[in-house]
Amino acid sequence: MQNRLRIWSVALLAVVTTSIVGNSARAQLTTRSAVDGRQRVHTALAVAMADGTLSSAEEDSISRLGRSLLTPQELPGLERTLSRLAGRQQAPPPSTAKKSVESRPTQRPGSDSTTQTKLPLSDQRDHAEAASFQERVAAGDKPAAAGDKPAAKEHQAAADADMDSPFLEESTLEGAELMDDDTLVFGGVYYNAFPGMLAGLQSLAADGWSNLSLYSTVDAFKGPLDLDDRNGNFGLGFGLNTGIPLASRLGIGLQAGTSAVLSNFYGTQFTGATIRSQNFTTAGIFQQVPFLDRSLKWGCAYDWLNDDYYTTFTMGQWRVKLAYELDPCREIGVWACIPDKGDTARLGSRQTGFSVDRFKPVTQGSMYYRRCWQGGIGTTAWLGLAEEPGQFVFGSDARVPLTGRLALVGNFNYVLPSASAQPGQDEEMWNVSLGIELTPCWGANRCHNTDRYAPLFPLANNGTFAIRRF
Repeated sequence: MQNRLRIWSVALLAVVTTSIVGNSARAQLTTRSAVDGRQRVHTALAVAMADGTLSSAEEDSISRLGRSLLTPQELPGLERTLSRLAGRQQAPPPSTAKKSVESRPTQRPGSDSTTQTKLPLSDQRDHAEAASFQERVAAGDKPAAAGDKPAAKEHQAAADADMDSPFLEESTLEGAELMDDDTLVFGGVYYNAFPGMLAGLQSLAADGWSNLSLYSTVDAFKGPLDLDDRNGNFGLGFGLNTGIPLASRLGIGLQAGTSAVLSNFYGTQFTGATIRSQNFTTAGIFQQVPFLDRSLKWGCAYDWLNDDYYTTFTMGQWRVKLAYELDPCREIGVWACIPDKGDTARLGSRQTGFSVDRFKPVTQGSMYYRRCWQGGIGTTAWLGLAEEPGQFVFGSDARVPLTGRLALVGNFNYVLPSASAQPGQDEEMWNVSLGIELTPCWGANRCHNTDRYAPLFPLANNGTFAIRRF
């Protein structure tokens, strides 16, 4: 047992280290590309506004460039800037602007004298803003020094003259800036500009947080561990589940989660007043790849169960899953549970004698169909086979959004026994769960998490981790 725990610990440490290294390189590439992309958009906008106007072709070109280079947080600022520039050029100039003119000295060819060329005030402002914007881009968006009084007065005058300047919107293009000490500031988070553990850990934490789901449920279940139908179980469950990239170039992800179930709050007839406590832990890898213009998903996970009942049980099983996405709203696939490790219990008394009973996870497999409905509602149904003493297995789950971050979730799994009457009651295995899911980042009102590294497997429970007695 100790050797197996050491092997799993080493394997988990190797997986996490690999993921950190991969995320470190990915964080470096992402932040560097953000700097380059933002600078390219700045330059394109400055060049387009050099003549004080922005044509529809230039606006479309800059918009497409922004969509391909900027982050979703930066795009609104660019779009508002372009919309404001386009609206200004289409709107008729105010009557006061026609009368308000300023003179600019120009020199005619072949003449030594200068004349005054009259321009509308709004055009002069556009020219001044474009020139000022070009200067800021060339200077790396550095603010004017405190001693540079003419520059400070010029910026203040421009702000006072037109508080609705489209270039004020440039400040909303929140992006990365490369500092003098080779440190990159992006979205308020500091990354080292070279691969390092800090960048990898920050990226890893961000991915894990974006795919995090928290659960609180009420659970009812029964199985052969309850010793010849002498007890039923009802309790509360709490859990969390998340996924992170493991090999981004291959689309391979890692998921991990754990849950605790507390039941029999007033004890049972053969355990006294002791509360039954269970811990389910799931860890696995998965991949999502394009296949026939859709997505093919596969994964493998391992489940641990620690059950503190009339004795302490420690068991393990494998789960595998293969799914094909017919369209964004429909998915079909198969899943199976394969036992790995069972446990024993010494039962009886001095009067009746003692016996050693063996328990092990049930081998079961099902085909399933998942459907998304209007409003982000998701339902799944499955039907399959189970080994003796089971015969057939069927179940379903559902997820109904309540708010943008909360959803009502429920599931059940029933292993139909091969016997009937009293033996069948002793052998039946079932689980029913109902509760609330909190998704802090990606929103409960979506049927599927669009992140390709969202967990593929749900957390194990008393249905998917059914136990048989032999």
